[in-house]
Amino acid sequence: MRDQLTAAARQSKARPCPQCGADTPYDERFVMWCAACDWNVDPGGAEPARGRFEEMQRRLAHRYGEQLHAELLADPDAAKGRVAALRGHSVDATHPPTHLRRHLIEAGEPAAAAVVIDPGAAASIAAELAPARETVARAVIRDLAG
Repeated sequence: MRDQLTAAARQSKARPCPQCGADTPYDERFVMWCAACDWNVDPGGAEPARGRFEEMQRRLAHRYGEQLHAELLADPDAAKGRVAALRGHSVDATHPPTHLRRHLIEAGEPAAAAVVIDPGAAASIAAELAPARETVARAVIRDLAG
């Protein structure tokens, strides 16, 4: 694939920009535009629809896009749940995705813990994890400090 792209780049030609005269790479597969003066960056609107069905699809897509934009402006945090819902399971597929866990927490009533440990066991666990906690904290601080 990379070889094809390199070969295509070698075949591309340069033409003078009609607005500023700068050499502008040209490849007939793509719209030509000038990086020096932004000539032809937006060469025009969409091509005309090729029938009533395509026209209806475009109208619905535009309406959906506008509605989604308005929803996200009204509630920016909704984007996180929407993205998680679209992606499904994330990094750890053995757990439900975040949007489902959040939904369960918001919908449910508080419950007592199923496993309760005594203070002595909690102190023992904390002592066992202390070296790892220190190592991770140092790594986080080192990585954030650059």
